[in-house]
Amino acid sequence: MKTLIAYFSRHGCTKKCVGILADYLDSEIDFIDLSRSSASDVDVLKYDSIILGSPVYYGNIAKEVKVFAESESYKLKQKKLGLFTCGMQDQWRAKEQIESNYPKELLDIAETRACFGGEYHFDRMSLMEKVITKKVAKVNKDVSTVDEEAIKAFAESMNKANLIGT
Repeated sequence: MKTLIAYFSRHGCTKKCVGILADYLDSEIDFIDLSRSSASDVDVLKYDSIILGSPVYYGNIAKEVKVFAESESYKLKQKKLGLFTCGMQDQWRAKEQIESNYPKELLDIAETRACFGGEYHFDRMSLMEKVITKKVAKVNKDVSTVDEEAIKAFAESMNKANLIGT
C-alpha cells in the first residue's frame, strides 16, 4: 500500500500532526507540502490512499489544499481518502468547517475525517496574528490542543480501509 499525505502548514502544527499520523499508518508514505509544491508535482494515481490536511484560519482551510482537492477531485474519488484539519475550534465547529471547505463529492467518499486540534506558537506568528489571537482567543501564551488519540483513530480508520481495499 502506498499513501500520499498532501498538506499545508503555516506555523508547524499541521506538519507536526502529519508526522504523528505517519507513525500510525501501516503503509509506505510520501509527503507533499503544498506550501512548497503544487498538485502538478505529484501523480495522485500511483497511490492507493490519499490524506489531505490543512490548518483552519478564520473558518477556511488553506487555499493550496482547497485548490489541490478541487483540481484533483476526479482522481481522488478513485482512492481511499482521508480528510483532516488542525485548529483551535471545538469539535462541532471543526466538523462544520471540514464540511464547508472540502468538495461535497470528496466528503461523500472519505473514509474518515477529523480535526486533530491545534496550537498557538506566538514566536511563529506575525504581529497581526498575535494581536488577533490575543483579542479573539483571549490567549497570550503558547497553547497546544493536539489530540494524539484523534490522530491514532484516524490512522486506524485509514489502515482498515486500506486492508479492505486489497
